[in-house]
Amino acid sequence: MRLVRQWVRLQRQRFEARRWIKANGPRVAAEAMFHLNRQARQRVTCTQLIYELKNKLVQSLYEQGYCVTASIQQQRLPCWSCDGTGEYWTGEECWKCDGTGVYASHQLYLFVFEVSGRRYVWHQPARWVDWPVELTDELPGEYRQSSGMNGYLAAEVRDLYIVTVYEYLRVQKAGDLPSLPSLRTAMRKDWYHSRWRQLWLQWRWRKRARRRNVLALDEDEIPF
Repeated sequence: MRLVRQWVRLQRQRFEARRWIKANGPRVAAEAMFHLNRQARQRVTCTQLIYELKNKLVQSLYEQGYCVTASIQQQRLPCWSCDGTGEYWTGEECWKCDGTGVYASHQLYLFVFEVSGRRYVWHQPARWVDWPVELTDELPGEYRQSSGMNGYLAAEVRDLYIVTVYEYLRVQKAGDLPSLPSLRTAMRKDWYHSRWRQLWLQWRWRKRARRRNVLALDEDEIPF
């Protein structure tokens, strides 16, 4: 019943998040996403969910007029085969990156928001930004990864921040929100990993085995 208990805790957190949002508005959602974004860099199990919520929150804040600046940056990933030099130690050209030293290149949007007196800086892949963006700087810049430490959140705090952003987006009527775990899903997963299911499967297997043995008996082996 571990997942069912988590679902119950999630519902309590949703009520708590609604109180926070009603009292503080978008500042609560922005602050929650600030911590979640640092947590997502560690590639946790909910990283995809965090990035989907981040994309929706960035769009919502932008459309509400909280964006201060918006620009484009180019992210170049160095080739791991030649360490970004473009050639091997033998002097031959690296075939992974064709001698460029860059394995892949991505275009990013750099958004700077100011919400309740505090600034939040977030990058978004250009392929995810499917709404019109008015750039404040037409010249593309070079992406530089932040040197800040990745944050760590306890599971309960992380879930609370997730539902806070989710509830804010729901209030703002953002479309295509990722679905949160349902009670039915939690019950099914708990049953799938439960000891009772293993005992039931063993009983069913033994029942079928006994039936096969009975049907395999010859007429001479029947004792009546």
